[in-house]
Amino acid sequence: MKKSPGLEAISKMPFNPRAVLGDQIESSKYRRMPQVQLSQPPCPEPKILFLRYLQVSQPSDMMRIFLALFVLPAIILMFVHQVWAAPKVDNRLYAELLAKHTRDGLVNYESFKTEHPKLKEYLAYLAGINPDALSRDDAFAYYINLYNAATIDLILENYPGIDSIKDIGGFFGKPWKIEFITLKGKKVHLDHVEHEIIRPTYKDPRVHFAVNCASLGCPPLNAKPFEGETLNATLDELTRRNMADPAHTRLEGDDLYVSKVFDWFAEDWGGKEDKVAFVRKYSSPEQAAEIDQLGGSLDLKYSNWDWTLNDPGYK
Repeated sequence: MKKSPGLEAISKMPFNPRAVLGDQIESSKYRRMPQVQLSQPPCPEPKILFLRYLQVSQPSDMMRIFLALFVLPAIILMFVHQVWAAPKVDNRLYAELLAKHTRDGLVNYESFKTEHPKLKEYLAYLAGINPDALSRDDAFAYYINLYNAATIDLILENYPGIDSIKDIGGFFGKPWKIEFITLKGKKVHLDHVEHEIIRPTYKDPRVHFAVNCASLGCPPLNAKPFEGETLNATLDELTRRNMADPAHTRLEGDDLYVSKVFDWFAEDWGGKEDKVAFVRKYSSPEQAAEIDQLGGSLDLKYSNWDWTLNDPGYK
């Protein structure tokens, strides 16, 4: 009797499927199945699966109603959200710098100078953002942050050695006309940001208490970046703060002294009555009552502007 080969010998023998299965190898039952791809393509988006489902299946009437009322609208909403969702600006680096180098609306330029590269990094980040893709409030906040951060950058580029922002630009030049800000791929100046974009686009006089010109006469620099979600409340707060600061707004007899911005940018408010109404709106109840009591005898005057650098060493 012939001895059967051992398992080890069998494992080394070549396998011949035709010898084992014979003609059955040609039958459909034993045909070789298509190879399965190990690297599968990404799963189609929900809307693609939905369309394929409608092509290959015949759903019942109830299923069609369910798909039409719930599934398809949800897919459409997801698609619209993906396409139209506005990007957000990340101001965390700027917030960190403001927290470290500002106090009570003043800027410690000496300490800020040590982290000037970080401010440059933030401005480079803003330069890579298209504000036209932002929501209205986010874009408004973006431009205010850009203006204020760029102003600090301009001071640091020339600090120390200056006592005022007006020392920059030479005898015939103006600091607000220096094209050093990158916006939408172009170099622009501070005046372009404020007077050609912010003021004509948003038409909100409260912005005059948010943009900062690096001077003691200017409203204090806000200690935090502006954010679109809280922009309206922040502008209200800064405006009320200005109306409560005797250095900017005060009553002396029949005279109501207000910031010089009411004079320089009068068209943003209108006539005398419009300016007084604005001041009254954002004044304390006591100051508003005094304004009402004066009535037509009230005379509007403008406080002197101090161009000294807004550094605690000059306060």
